[in-house]
Formats: sequence, structure tokens, C-alpha cells
Amino acid sequence: MKKIKNVSLALLGYFIVLLASVGCTPTEKSKNPFEAPDLSGVELESFLNAPFRYSSVNHNERIKNAFYAGNHEIGYNISMPKLLGKDSKTSRIGIIITEEDKPVTESNMIIEFNHYKDGTIALNRVICSNNGSTENYGQFNDINNALLQVYPDDFFVNIANRMDDLRKSVEEKNKEIAEREAAERAARITPEGWPVNSVYTSVLLLREGVLDFKNATVGQIFYSGNRKEGVSVNPPRSTLKNEVITITSVVNRVTSRFNIFLLYNSSSQMSLIEKIEIRDGTDGKTRVATTFDEKYMVLMILLPALINEGNVGF
Repeated sequence: MKKIKNVSLALLGYFIVLLASVGCTPTEKSKNPFEAPDLSGVELESFLNAPFRYSSVNHNERIKNAFYAGNHEIGYNISMPKLLGKDSKTSRIGIIITEEDKPVTESNMIIEFNHYKDGTIALNRVICSNNGSTENYGQFNDINNALLQVYPDDFFVNIANRMDDLRKSVEEKNKEIAEREAAERAARITPEGWPVNSVYTSVLLLREGVLDFKNATVGQIFYSGNRKEGVSVNPPRSTLKNEVITITSVVNRVTSRFNIFLLYNSSSQMSLIEKIEIRDGTDGKTRVATTFDEKYMVLMILLPALINEGNVGF
């Protein structure tokens, strides 16, 4: 078959066995597709005059116009629709296409449809056979390319073009969604990855009303420095009153912890250090810095380990 891969007798026998094992009732015997009975009477008329589901784009083409209007390439024979098998819900109907000068069992195309009990019909797959090889096409692009070799008419070309337009439309829509989500995220997140208008972006204060850190934010002071080895900073955790930042320092296997208690004001976007709890890893005791001088002294020791740049900002 021109440009169509075909099946050997051995593989054809396998296909026949496959037909018997999938979709047939227990009492129905498997049939050679070439010996399957032709549709006739009302069943044939119903099938030929029915529109069929094919691809993701809407169309109203009927089977008789798509496959039996004489618009196929010269040199092909188009069989009558054949009943390949059925179960309680679905009939499998096939149209077999062969080439005039080649054995039908060695060069053929089987177009398989599912005819459901509710009357709807869907083109399910195309099986192309040629000199010992077989291809089973179930994806639209593969099916359409195979059909275009036999039916190079406007219908299948139009379907392919409309599918391409649909694909481009979906890609463009997905691109717009991704760009919008990126813009929305950029509006919510700072370049450092902190939520906008959060404790991270609030101005840090050591004394109420005094810009001890020259407008530096909580994120800049505690989360953006070049920390010394052994120092880690946890994300702020919320309590009923405070946002608490825990800083852990491990030196010579001795672990010390610093809990920074912030009074965070979301309206003014300022965070006042209310107190600092220090758990000394050497003696296990916990001390609390509450006055300006006490908090200042702790930060003078702590911040260089976080920022590691010499100037801690005040």
C-alpha cells in the first residue's frame, strides 16, 4: 500500500486473536476481519448516515461523505463496513482498504470505529499493514496522516488545520495564563522570594519610633546575609502576640539558640524587637534581653554572624 505500513499473515493472525479477546462476548467466535459480515439494511444505513466523532474539533461530516464519496486515491478498494465484533455496550465496525494489485492480507488499512448503544460513533484507530510489518495508530496526528494517503481531500486536510489552530490557541492561552500568574506572583513576592507586605518586608526597630537599622527590613537583617558556618535561621513562626525568629549557632558541637520576639504591625509595616531569649549551650541556662542596652549587646554579637559584612546597619 502506498506509503502505508502493512501486516504479515502471522501478525494478522495475532490481530485476529486480539479482536477475539477484546470486546467480544464469551459466546462470539473470533473472525478474520476480511471474512467479517458486511453491515446491511437499517444497520448499514444508520452507520453510513451518522456523523462520527473524530478529533477535538466539532464537525458534522457523515461517514458516507468522508469515506464513500469516491474521493479516495485511484488504485484503492474500499470495502463495505464490516462488523468486527461487539459486546454489551459497543459494536466495532471496520472499513478495510486494500490496493488493487497486492494481496489483501499483506497490504491493507483497517479503519476501526466504535458504534455505541446510544447511537454515537467514534473513529477509534487505524491499523496499517505492509509486507510483514504493522502499525496501530491511535493518536489523531498518526491517524490523520494515514488517512490522508488514501483520502487527500478537503475534509481531512481541514480537520488537520483546525486541530493545528486549536493547538496554537491552547498554547497561546496557556502562555497568557503563565504570564498572568507570573505577574501576579511578582506582585505578591519580592525578588528575594519574600511575601510583599509581610513580616519579612517590615522595617526592623530596636526602639519604638527609632530607625536603629536605617530602614533595613527584617528580611534584609536576618535572611539575606552571608551567614557564618554553623549558623541557621528559621522562618518566622506566629504566636498569639509575636512573630518569633529562631537562630541556631553550633560552635565546637555546642548549640546555642536565640529567639527574637517581634511585635509586628502589619498596618505600619514595622517590627519592634520586644525581647531576645538566649539559651546558652555551654551551661544550658536561658537569659532574656529586654532593655535597649541588653538587646543591643546581643545583636552586636549575633548580627555579624548573620550578615558577616562588618557593618550591621546601626
